[in-house]
Amino acid sequence: MKHMREHCRIMCDLLSVALCLLLFGCSAVMKRSVLQNSDAKAVLAELEAMPDWSSLRAKKQTRKQRRIEQSVKRIAEHNLGDIRAAMECYIGVSKEDPLSVDGKLLILNRYVFDVPTTVRRDSSHFAHVITGWWSQPMSCDPYDPQDSDEISSLWPWSKNEKGELRLTGRANDGGIAIHRGPRIGVLGDFDYYREHFGRREFPADQKAQE
Repeated sequence: MKHMREHCRIMCDLLSVALCLLLFGCSAVMKRSVLQNSDAKAVLAELEAMPDWSSLRAKKQTRKQRRIEQSVKRIAEHNLGDIRAAMECYIGVSKEDPLSVDGKLLILNRYVFDVPTTVRRDSSHFAHVITGWWSQPMSCDPYDPQDSDEISSLWPWSKNEKGELRLTGRANDGGIAIHRGPRIGVLGDFDYYREHFGRREFPADQKAQE
């Protein structure tokens, strides 16, 4: 029995090593494929250089916020296939904190696609716009007999008086980014938004300013 347990332990260790090597190999192949595509390579470079949105504190760090906005706008100029390929590669090879990675891709998805400002809880879209971040706003009308909770689905973006998107939302609560659930399915969201919301259209004059 003792020898059997030792044998099982060794086999488990070998399987773990093999799995790690397999994942490492897949990531390397994925990155090589992206680097051969100049547009996808440019998107990947933007994602890697983009400041960490999840670390922004309250209304401070507006310079970093502006850098993130400009980076997202540049990425949005590429075609969707290249953006998605770069996102998938970034998830696979990035050594950043998982919350930082998910935060960047969360804001990118909601900028690139025409996500509505709010979504009702009873909508079929609700499960795809709620995030794991505690600071995502929700509203509720207690006098409505039906479940009328709405979530701010465009968050952390908001529109200013000119209709331009600004990154006003923050992931932190008291200076700490608080995530209440499992990692966000950002690639699944990308595909869902692409199918149900479509690509966001920007006015020509706004593109010129950007």
